[in-house]
Amino acid sequence: MNLRKRIEDAISLDEIGIASARCGSVILHSAFQMIYAKDGDTLRAVTTQGFVRPHFRGREVDAGTFFSGLSQRERCFAEQLAIALHLYNHPHVEVTGLDHFVALGAAACADATTPDFFADQLGEVAGLSFEEVRIVLGVTEPVGHREMSVVTKFRDQGYSLAIGPAKGEQPPLDALKHFSPAIARIDGRWFQRISGDEGALRLLSHLVSDLQSRGTAVMIDMIETADQLFAAVSLGADYFQGFLLSRPQLAGMPVTDEAELPLDKFREKSADIIPLFRGG
Repeated sequence: MNLRKRIEDAISLDEIGIASARCGSVILHSAFQMIYAKDGDTLRAVTTQGFVRPHFRGREVDAGTFFSGLSQRERCFAEQLAIALHLYNHPHVEVTGLDHFVALGAAACADATTPDFFADQLGEVAGLSFEEVRIVLGVTEPVGHREMSVVTKFRDQGYSLAIGPAKGEQPPLDALKHFSPAIARIDGRWFQRISGDEGALRLLSHLVSDLQSRGTAVMIDMIETADQLFAAVSLGADYFQGFLLSRPQLAGMPVTDEAELPLDKFREKSADIIPLFRGG
């Protein structure tokens, strides 16, 4: 059975068009989290990212555990299935006009069929009133020949890339230089570790300025505290994501109250904002 047929057989729509997918004995649902840009004293949602919510016998299971329990071949299919699922469900995010951030899993990123599969799926969802939005493909630093080939093909097909490190690691400078992506993703946990170090922040500030001067925007994810948010704002980041701002919500759930977030709301939570530089 070819991949398109497997995807078609796995995905089903409910009475209002929200998709779910069956992967073996597990049912997959989409949850979407907002990504924000700063607009004056407000953070505005500009992009949404889909996350898988696996359910087994009616109970949610950890997504990482689900994926790690699959063989390499089945994991690749599950990751590609998740991509298709989120594309189907994008129109059911309550806030309209958002770009769509696709996080490519490690197995899908190493599979040569993924770029053609993705183009095929975009054609499928075009018939479901999928809006003309920017597609951003998020990839963890490509380290092998297969990953490099897949990411290069996506770039050559005209998709916007967002390249970042593995969790807890520093920005992948070589990959950022090689691909010149639309977005450089800075890992929030790594950023949290260095945000109290004046010297490290100074070096990171130079990197951010250099990336932006070359047309690459900077996103900091996994923002969980007000201090971390304001350190990211002071750094000059372009995009912000994390549980402090919004949590992933199942497709179709109300999220309009999270579309615009006044920064004053977070200043009230932060008694001690981290300054970037303390010296003259």
